Amino acid sequence: MLAFASIRNEVNTRPLVEAVLASGTRVAFPRVAGDELTLHLVASYDDLVEGAFSVPEPPEDAARLQPQDVEFALVPALAVDSRGYRIGYGGGYYDRLVPTLSGALTCAIAYDFQLVAEVPEQPFDAAVDVIVTDARVIRSA
Repeated sequence: MLAFASIRNEVNTRPLVEAVLASGTRVAFPRVAGDELTLHLVASYDDLVEGAFSVPEPPEDAARLQPQDVEFALVPALAVDSRGYRIGYGGGYYDRLVPTLSGALTCAIAYDFQLVAEVPEQPFDAAVDVIVTDARVIRSA
């Protein structure tokens, strides 16, 4: 599983990550490396350190996980539409990462009020497969 560390008012991923880790499933988090995200395994949510843009991320020496080895990926969203297009904090990191997750079900997690009618789509934007909010689950169109 690929997760992200919640910041600001994002849905708190910590309880989910801790439950997944307790089940014995491997969990990776992204780490900013230049213009890309590398994926690193953690044994605990507490392994995360302050990283780029003050976002918690795994330490640089944490074991790597290749994108094609991810089976399920949680993706953050400030806003998301039913087609699976999302707006993040900018930089396009997840838009570059999502297409490399060839074996993964990608899932944006957000509060229901963050679901919007339509996110402006750019040619480089990558849609997610599923949107999960506190009120519903949507399979993207």
